[in-house]
Amino acid sequence: MKNPAPLFFAALVACLLAGPVSAQPAATATEIKLTEDDRSWRLSRGDEFPGAKGRVEPRPDGEKWVATLHYDLTEGGRYVAAFAHVRVEDGVRELRVKVRSEAQRQLTLRLVDATGQAHQIAVAYSDAGKWQELRVNLAGFQAPLHWGGAKDGRLHFPLRTFWICAGHPTRDPNGAIEIGDLIGLY
Repeated sequence: MKNPAPLFFAALVACLLAGPVSAQPAATATEIKLTEDDRSWRLSRGDEFPGAKGRVEPRPDGEKWVATLHYDLTEGGRYVAAFAHVRVEDGVRELRVKVRSEAQRQLTLRLVDATGQAHQIAVAYSDAGKWQELRVNLAGFQAPLHWGGAKDGRLHFPLRTFWICAGHPTRDPNGAIEIGDLIGLY
């Protein structure tokens, strides 16, 4: 009988290179339309802190829509935000949104749930001039800052509003952020 060791080791290496086998089904991505036309996005100048200026300009980009949040904090204010009404159902494990800006900056994402509770987290945009995918893991989600609604720090589905905020302090008190569509992974 021939030595089975080379065949065994070849099979072992093939299994190791293939990686672990998972019993979980692959994630299903669902696009959550944020920018289908110029009525989808709204602007908040953070009027509780007067002085901020801004505007949101949706525009077609190929077959998709992109919204551009222009902001100017040179005369005051703490933030300018673009927000869109969404419906994110229970079972979505992760939200992903692509953004692009000419400068690295700290951004704030805000999710408003079914009770009206706002959940806010800071995320870093670090890929100046390029599209970067920002991710929010919703499994066991706990925002460091939350207010309103149930006031319990837990997400209550469906989520109703999605915000992207450019705020102070920032290296550039004025600029623009392009926002692509939101993706939900089940």
